This record gives sequence, C-alpha cells and structure tokens, in this order.
Amino acid sequence: MLYKRILITLILGFTAIQLNAQHRQTIMHFKLENGQPAEKATILLKPLTTGSTKNFLSNPNGSIILPTDSIRYALSAAFTGMETIADTITNDGNTDTLFYTFRQHFSELTNIRVNSRRKILEVKDDRFIYNVSADSSAQSKSLSEIIGNLPFVTVDGSGNVEVSGQTTYRVLLNGKETSLFVNSLAQALRSFPAEIVSRIELITAPAARYDAEGVTAIINIITKKFAGYKGFASAYVSDRTQYSGGLTLTGRAGKLGITVNGDANGSWSPLNGYTTTVTSPLKPSAYVERTVSGISTNKRLSFNGTIELNYEIDSLHSLIGYVTPGKDGLDDGLRQEVATQLSPMILTQGSISMSSTDRSPGLTAGFDFTHKSKKNPAQELAFRFNWRGTKNIINNTTEQEYDAFNKWMINHSVAKNDEYTFQLDAIPLALKKYTLEAGAKTILRQASADYTSLFTFDQNNEYQLDESNSNSFNYRQQVYAVYSSVSARIKKNNIRAGVRLEQTNIKGYFSNLPDPVNDNYLSVIPNLYWSVKTGKASTTSLSYNLNLLRPYITSLNPYVNNTDSFNINYGNPALGPQHIHKVVAQYRHNSEKLFVSATLTGSWSNDKIVSYRLFEPSTGITATTVGNAGQEQLISAAVNMRQTFSKLFQLGLGGELRYVDVRNRLQQSQHAHGYSGIVSTYFRWDVSKRINLSGSGGRNVTDITLLGRRSPYYFYQVNFGYHIVKNKLFSSINFNNVHDSYFTQRTFFRDDIVNSVTTTRRIYRMIFVGIQYTFGKLRQEVARKKGVVNDDILR
Repeated sequence: MLYKRILITLILGFTAIQLNAQHRQTIMHFKLENGQPAEKATILLKPLTTGSTKNFLSNPNGSIILPTDSIRYALSAAFTGMETIADTITNDGNTDTLFYTFRQHFSELTNIRVNSRRKILEVKDDRFIYNVSADSSAQSKSLSEIIGNLPFVTVDGSGNVEVSGQTTYRVLLNGKETSLFVNSLAQALRSFPAEIVSRIELITAPAARYDAEGVTAIINIITKKFAGYKGFASAYVSDRTQYSGGLTLTGRAGKLGITVNGDANGSWSPLNGYTTTVTSPLKPSAYVERTVSGISTNKRLSFNGTIELNYEIDSLHSLIGYVTPGKDGLDDGLRQEVATQLSPMILTQGSISMSSTDRSPGLTAGFDFTHKSKKNPAQELAFRFNWRGTKNIINNTTEQEYDAFNKWMINHSVAKNDEYTFQLDAIPLALKKYTLEAGAKTILRQASADYTSLFTFDQNNEYQLDESNSNSFNYRQQVYAVYSSVSARIKKNNIRAGVRLEQTNIKGYFSNLPDPVNDNYLSVIPNLYWSVKTGKASTTSLSYNLNLLRPYITSLNPYVNNTDSFNINYGNPALGPQHIHKVVAQYRHNSEKLFVSATLTGSWSNDKIVSYRLFEPSTGITATTVGNAGQEQLISAAVNMRQTFSKLFQLGLGGELRYVDVRNRLQQSQHAHGYSGIVSTYFRWDVSKRINLSGSGGRNVTDITLLGRRSPYYFYQVNFGYHIVKNKLFSSINFNNVHDSYFTQRTFFRDDIVNSVTTTRRIYRMIFVGIQYTFGKLRQEVARKKGVVNDDILR
C-alpha cells in the first residue's frame, strides 16, 4: 500500500513538473549599441546533442520567445554590419530573459578592420555621426586631430574647438557629462586616444533634456566596449615657449573600468601683446584727445587631473564615480604710456604700470547611476550628482604717474564658489516609433567674496581704504527645472517636441549696497524639431530653440576695475537673464563621397546681456558695464561641403554670411548693424602609410557689437605628421600663419558723444612640435554573465 502511494505521488509530481515546464518560456532580447531594438536579427539555435537547427527573426522589439525544452543550444546571432554573437544556452526555463548587444564589427582594436558598409560620416535625424572606428586614418591619433572631421567643427593650431564659429557647446562622454572635458577641453582632447572611440556625434538642435543655458550644440563621444588597457601620452612645444602635455590611461577588467588623466599647459616665459587706444570726444570734454599705448604680458600655468571609475553591476545597472582636481595660474603685467591733449596747445604725459597674480584651484566630484529596464533596455532611469568647488585669489598692484598727480593702488580679492547639481533623467517609453523622455534637475550655487581696494597719492604714506570700491558679498542662486520631450518617427518624418520649465531664485548681499539683490523668475523653454528624408541621401530639417543664459556673479558684482582711472569697468547687480530665440532650417546631402549642407538661421532677443560703454564728458572717464540692453536680430546663411576623392584625400569648403542688427535700449544713440561671416577650407591627405598632411585656412569677419566693429583677418595652419613607429609613436609639426610674427587688428567705436579706435597687435605666427605615444593592448572579452542577464562581445 505504501509502495502504491509513493508511486502515485512520484507520477503526479512528475506530471505537474512537465505541465509547469510546458507553460514556461525563455525570452531572448537583442539590441544595438545605441539601445535601439535589433529588429530582424537572424538567430540560429543548433542543438549540441541531436535535433534540427531552429531559425528565427527577431520581432520589432528585438526579441524572440522560446518554449522551454531543456535542450542545450549553440547560439549564433547576426545583424548587418555588426559582430556575430555566439553563446551556449540551456533552455531550461531557469532564466526568464536573456539580453544580448550587437557591437560594431572589428577584430582587434590595435588592428581595426572596418566593415565596408559603414560610412565614415552619417546623418541621422538631429545629428551628424563620425564613425571613428571606420576611419583607418584615425589610428594612433588624438581626439583633437580627428574631431574636425565633423561638419561645422573647426580646431585651430592651439587645439581650441569651435562649432559654427561658437564655443557655446557641451561635450559629453557616452551621453553623460564628465569632468574630463570641463577644465581644459583643448588639452583633454589632445590627451584622449581616438583608438578607443567608436563614434562622435554632433547634435546641432539639442533636446529639452539638455540645459537651455546658452548651449547651442552637443558633442557626444561614444567609446568602444573593450577589455585590457590603453595608454596615450602627448607633448607639444611652440616657438613662443608655450607647452602642453598629457597622459591618459584607460582600462577594463570584467565589470570594472578606470580612466586616469593628467595634463599641464602654459608658457615658460611671458607672451607679449601691444595695444593703442585713441579716444576723441565729439562734444566739449575734459580733454580733446587721449592716447594710451603700451605692452601687456601674460604667463599662464594650468594643471588638471581626472580619476573616473565605471562599474557595471550587471547588464542593467551601472555606476560611475569621478574626482577632478585642478589649478590655474595667471601672471599679468602692463606698461602703458598716456598722452592727453587737454587743448590744442596743452599736452600732458603719464604712464600706467600694473602687475597681477591670479590663482584658481578647484575640485570636482560626483557620480552617475543608470538603471535599464529588463524588458526593454532602451527604457532607462539615470541619477546624477555633481559638486564643483572653486577658489579665486587675485592680487593686483597699480601705479599711475601723471603731471598733475601720482596714484598707487593695491587690490586684493578672495572668491569662493560651490555648485551642487542633482539630476534625474528617465525614458519611460521607448518604442520603435515613439520615445518619451522626462526629468528634473536642481542646481544650487553658493558664492562669496571679499574685495579690498587700497590707495595712496604719496608712496611714503600709508594706504587708505577705498570704501566705495571695497565690499564683501554672499550670493545664492537656486535653479529648479523639469522637462518632458516626445519624439516620433512617422514614415520619412522625425518629429520631436519638448518643453522645459525652470524656476530661478537669486539672492545676493553686497556690503556696499543698502538693499540685497533679489530676483525670482520662471522660464518656459520650448524645443521643436522636424526632419524629413527627401531622397536616398538627403534630409531637410526645421528646428526652434529658446536659449536662456543667467548672469553669473562676475557680471553682477559692482566692483570697479580702475587700473586706468579714466577707463574703468564694473558689473551690474540688477542684471537679469537673457532669452535668445533661434530658428534653423537645414538641407543635408550625404552620399558615399560627398557631403553638402545648406543652413539658414534666424535669431532674435530683446533682453540680451551685452557690454556697452558710457562716456562722461565732464570727467573724460569711459566706463564699460553690462546690462540686459541688447535688442538684437541676426540672420545667416551657411554652406558646408566636403568631398572624399579617395581613401587618401579629402577636401572641404565652407562659408557663412551673417547680418546683425543690435541696439542699446538704454542708450539709443548706440546702434550697430552690418555684415559679417567666414570663408574657410580644409584638406587631409594621407601621403603614405607613415606620412600625412592636413591644413585649414580662411578669412573671418567678426560680428559687430555695441563695443564696435573689428577689422577682418586671415588665418591658416598646415600640419605635417609622421608615424615613427606605426600605430605606436607619432610626431607632428604644425605651422600657423607663418608669414608674419604679429597681426594687427583695429576696433572702431562711435556714438553721438565719443569716438575711439583701438589697435591691437597679437601673436600670429606659432609653430608647434608634438609627439604622441600609444601603448597597451585592447582585446575582445566574450563572457557569460551571471546574475540578472547575459551580455557578450567587447564588454
């Protein structure tokens, strides 16, 4: 009897297990590197014992569903242009979902082989994509040398980067802000190896998730997934005693990745510049004409470092932590001769001498945490915290000698600033055709400073406190923001609409002002983008953005810089935010060898923060300050073209014509308008496997402002590179504007009270010699992940 009961129990239990197994299933999810589902991926499952091979195509979500059969399979998954995924799985139902990511096809990072289907330059929706891993000429180079391959991006001989002639852009690393590219971008790009970069994206119409605070473009650097380590060292010197050097080490072992970077740049001896300003009042004044002419010197030294740890908890969760110390130092000097024509018959002489030291240590630290959805990794939640603390110490001594009097001044200031950022970003909906993004951000800024100004008219007497120009202040700025953005793909159209709400609260206390500075305002910042594919290789887009820029403490502080008592400048505590509306229409054509874009831009603002001059005839003092006084309209038309004649030679041409009309609402006589623009060209030629040539040049006419119009100038640079040891040791020499040591530029200003002409002579010719060394080896890492999910290939 007992035997029968045991037998019946075993039979019923086995039957229940079988029935339960029949209802269990395994979901396999495949995605691309950018998080999008890998639709129509080919999946083969071959039994390791007996049985026939099963063939699948992934659905629009990048998934396939397998009924549990307890069979052990060899998995092979393929997607066009991507590395094949290989794994061994047991379909026993113990794991509900398996996740896999297709990576770009390359065999070994030290010897990249590119799939011929992938273009070096692609245009997708709101971004331009430079596929670095598909460009064989990028090996053993730095980011600084290749980032100019993106449309609208230019890099000068000193490594300074501009996007469409502007510096109001933000650099991201793998979609996240990083301290690596904050303190010294030019040097950081020179120290970052292109070999570990998969692609670089340029977004010229940023979405609502990005701050509206003056950001006109996003450069997103996407790195490869790898195991092993890589090192990149660079050093540059110039004939002007400038130098820079940097070292970047990056590596990954299993789940842990680390990047260490250090750089320094400066000059061994002071660099000289020459300035002459002639001021001629148009109405009866304290003088008929005043001429100030002299030499300025500056010597700079900067150190920066970064340590960043990246830990992949599993395929769905990652944590990044970083710390970045840095210090900037600047020593300035000034020696000027002053000639004042008091009347046609009376001329007085004088001089101004100044020396200044500026020290700015700083520290940045923070972390990023990212969580991806198990069912759809394109859905994610990310939290970011960042703290940045800086200190600025300035000591300034000035001596003024005139026929009528002598004056000695000592200015000392100590300023501190702390900025705390809390940010939450979410993608709650990520379908094939629709994506929803939302988030919130808080910025807490706290600044304090003490300014002390001392003076005496007799060097033998004690210095007196200048109470009107000495103050201490405490400043608080709080920004609370929320945003939401929806994007949709409808046939050939890509549409995005978003809005950002920002509440800003400002409170400042200045010791020499009777009342505190209080300002609270709500900003509604819309963001619209539409593009349509108009041909096999062409796209047309239209976008609208509102850029907001808040005044910072340096612009609010009423401290007077009186190095020259007749030419002073100071801040404005009543300054508010500026709003710039911008509409951009663009046509882009991108075929295998030809890229062409035509862009029409219009922008306008009624409260732009502008610098402007005030001249007081009775004293002859020129004062420069800032205010929300600018009424500005701008329209521009630009064309950009680059032709790839072969794998060895590429040529590019570009030009932009702008018309600016700007008026001072507070001084109606100050109204400036006129044309400006730039014409430029560049080339790249791989002469042989070891030798390459590149260069750029053009003519630039800067925008007219309320401070006047500058004369146009020409620029050019040619770079010669040689691989001493292929893919290891690379040398270069860069020639900038070699035809003249200095170039002369004039600035013309005129209103109904005064006329002035400023002539500057700045360093023009610079020759840089550089060397770069690459070491270490990266390799593929294929591993079966335990825990939440499976992942594979170059993790």
